[in-house]
Amino acid sequence: MSRSLGMSYRLQDASFRIATTQAALDRIRSGVLLVDASGAVSFFNRAAGELLNATKAIGLHRRSDGRDELLCLRPAVNAALGNAIIGSLRTHSASAENFSKALHVPRGEGEPPLLLNFSPLPIENSFGIGTVSPAAIVFISDPARPLRVDEVLLRDLYRLTPTEIAVVRLACIGHTAPEIAAERGVNVETVRTQLKRVYSKTGTSSQAALVRLVYGLSSGG
Repeated sequence: MSRSLGMSYRLQDASFRIATTQAALDRIRSGVLLVDASGAVSFFNRAAGELLNATKAIGLHRRSDGRDELLCLRPAVNAALGNAIIGSLRTHSASAENFSKALHVPRGEGEPPLLLNFSPLPIENSFGIGTVSPAAIVFISDPARPLRVDEVLLRDLYRLTPTEIAVVRLACIGHTAPEIAAERGVNVETVRTQLKRVYSKTGTSSQAALVRLVYGLSSGG
C-alpha cells in the first residue's frame, strides 16, 4: 500500500506532494489539522483526534461563532500557539523558506511534550469544503510515537543516501539546520548542503514541503 501511494506522490506537483484530499489525510498516521483564515480548525484527521483526546494539555475550544480553535491549557503556551497560527496565516507559502513555526506543548510528568509544526498553504488548495478554504496546516506529533519514515521508499524512489535519510528524520520532527548539525556532530553548512541535495532529489523546495512529502509517504498501513 505504502509503495503504491509513494509512486503516486512522485507524479504530483513538486510543491504540494502530500495527499490533496481530506480522505487521504485521514489515512496518515501522523496528526494533521487544517486551519482557516480566521484561525478556526476546519478539519483534523483521525490521528490528530486521537492525540488531542489523549491529553488535557491541548484541545479544541468552541468559539462564540460556533467554530472550534486550538487551545492550550497553559496560558504562556497558549499565547505562543496563537502567535504561531497567526504567523502561519500571515506568511504566504511561496515566501516561506523553512518550517519557521514550531511549538512544544508540555504534557504530564514523565511524558515528552507534543510537537506542533505550522505551515501556510497555497491560496488555491484541494483541502477545502464548500466555501471554507484552509489557509494553514498544522502537524502534531508525539515523540513517544515517532514518525515511521519509510526508508525503503526514500531510498528507492528518490535515491537518498543513509546520511540524507538521517537528516530527513530530524527535519521531520521540527529540527532546524543548526539543531541537526549539533545532533549529528557536523557543521551547519554541511547540513544545509545535505538538505539542498535532499530537496533536489525529492523535488521539494523547503523543509515544510519535505515534511509534507514524508508524512504522505508514511501513510496507510
